[in-house]
Amino acid sequence: MRIIQLVSSLGIGGAEKFVVDLSIAQSKLGHKIIVVVLDNAEDVGKDPIYASNLEKKLSDNNIKVVYMGHKARRNPIKIYFKLKSLITEFKPEVVHSHLIWWSIFVSCINKDFVHLFTQHTNIITRKKIHIFFLKHFIDKYVTICDEAFDDALNLFSTKKVCKIVNGVVTGEFTYKNRENDNVLNLVTISRLTEYKNHHIIIDVVNDIKSYYPNNKFRLNIIGDGPLFNKLIAKVTELKLTEHVIFHGSKSNINEILLNNDLYLLPSKKEGFSIALIEALASGIRIIASNVGGNSEILNNGKLGVLISPNDINGLHEALVNCLINKTSCNSKSDVVSKMEELSIETCASNHLKEYNRLLIV
Repeated sequence: MRIIQLVSSLGIGGAEKFVVDLSIAQSKLGHKIIVVVLDNAEDVGKDPIYASNLEKKLSDNNIKVVYMGHKARRNPIKIYFKLKSLITEFKPEVVHSHLIWWSIFVSCINKDFVHLFTQHTNIITRKKIHIFFLKHFIDKYVTICDEAFDDALNLFSTKKVCKIVNGVVTGEFTYKNRENDNVLNLVTISRLTEYKNHHIIIDVVNDIKSYYPNNKFRLNIIGDGPLFNKLIAKVTELKLTEHVIFHGSKSNINEILLNNDLYLLPSKKEGFSIALIEALASGIRIIASNVGGNSEILNNGKLGVLISPNDINGLHEALVNCLINKTSCNSKSDVVSKMEELSIETCASNHLKEYNRLLIV
């Protein structure tokens, strides 16, 4: 099968990493894949080195990467004709968009292929564009969690919508038994944006620092983004520099997870978090907000602590409970069982089944 995967960029982000892993998994099953990238990483403020590493990963698996060019969004006509030329030459059977703007371009091309769109958040965004235009050209909406699936059903027929949860390369992550370990190293791994709620983590750390007067515990913040300087300023103002460490963007996520005791994800919103799946695979204790697909990943709180979004008191209580009482960790058998469901191989297989169903119709 010839498949084009359309992604926004190869910069740091769960959706971007997922598309790379999905493409490689599909390629290993014998399919011909091209990944088309709209934005250069540096054009959207993301790490170009990280993007280069993802590109090499694709190239090493014989997957062609096509870029639209520097600041491509400023020239939509160029994007349209370049994409049209690629489709004419490659003759894909499947074009799978992971960005609404890609689906707009695809919908303007006379097609002899099936067109899928994945909504990587917990709700369909820009609903009017979908209702009045895109739904007539998209053959299937792929949603990634129950919340997104239910939202899509309010807009489209059941035949137009399916749910396929995200997956990760499970072999990249190592389970560590932490049952008897003290909780001293906290970590959050995400882009530094408003909806990831880093500021309430810092507020809670400020509240609980008295539990560790000798500065024995640390919060490690992994990631970059528009709030980087603002969060550093807040930590400095609260005199938390011995407790809160900013590490910037990192690629050795497995090693980071193994060297920490508790993972925090108190987001205001999520889709089906790749970072949370990776944390689960490592056996680390988890506190996450009950948004998007988090409850599905954590089996409704059986594999981690779920708190209400924006609930600073709930985060405080859950964190103190972990610090003081060392709440129990997940057994390896529970993690392995869940990761079979959340592997990129399972995810790729489910996507291919959906592609084939559409091609048969």
